[in-house]
Amino acid sequence: MAPSIPDRWLNYLPVGKRVEGTRFIAFKVPLRETVNVNVEEKKRLDVNILLKTVPKLGMIIDLTNTSRYYNPDSFVSQGLEYNKLMIPGHHTPQKNLVNKFKDMVLSYLKKNPDNDKLIGVHCTHGVNRTGYLICNFMISELDMKPEEAIDKFNTSRGHQIERKNYLDSLLDLNKLKQSGVRADKPLVKEPISWRAPAERLSWRTLAEPALPPSPQVFDKRDRFERFRQESNAQRQHTTRPPPQRFENNNTFNRSGGNNRNYSSRYVNGSRSQGD
Repeated sequence: MAPSIPDRWLNYLPVGKRVEGTRFIAFKVPLRETVNVNVEEKKRLDVNILLKTVPKLGMIIDLTNTSRYYNPDSFVSQGLEYNKLMIPGHHTPQKNLVNKFKDMVLSYLKKNPDNDKLIGVHCTHGVNRTGYLICNFMISELDMKPEEAIDKFNTSRGHQIERKNYLDSLLDLNKLKQSGVRADKPLVKEPISWRAPAERLSWRTLAEPALPPSPQVFDKRDRFERFRQESNAQRQHTTRPPPQRFENNNTFNRSGGNNRNYSSRYVNGSRSQGD
């Protein structure tokens, strides 16, 4: 069964013009002849139409995330170099895919420095993924400003790059270059240390540790703690029954128990630590 026409494929011009200052030319994906039969003639694009329209094509870079639209042998049999780089739509291409695209282009230019053969790039519509990778190359390899690269691509293609995440990524390339970070390297956040740098320490950080309380303050805390514990004990006694082991023990002295607990925990321990 022949593939159908891709969504919105008819809304885009078949082929753009050569991107100024480069050897790139962008176009939408060519379809098989059996599919083009049902397309209005001026909107058709198959391999034969493309080769007649752009006779100086030397290499094809296919960015579609499928292989169902045409047979690559149609280009190879005509002496063209064909490269497949499957890139999902909508999402900004990952760094490794961008680098593969650059390697393909640089390798071809190195092998063909003087013949002026064009590099044809297409995704489904020849606009967003295609525009992103061509502009990325122009910015990172040709030292072109992002705004200039985007404008040149939009003018040559006859359509503008539509996806905001692609445009934002391209504009950020210039910021990375100015900061000295290579655009083809993933950004790695600096590990956060639990120790603050010395110059950022405030006077609060450098303050002396607090001194032990004075005897008067300690006595106030002591009385308050006794009162709090006795109040808690009385409250617990009125709201819930005592533990079972004290059920029949009428001689248990709660205040004395609290006194002993407090002395061992607060008074004796605190005073021994302060000595």
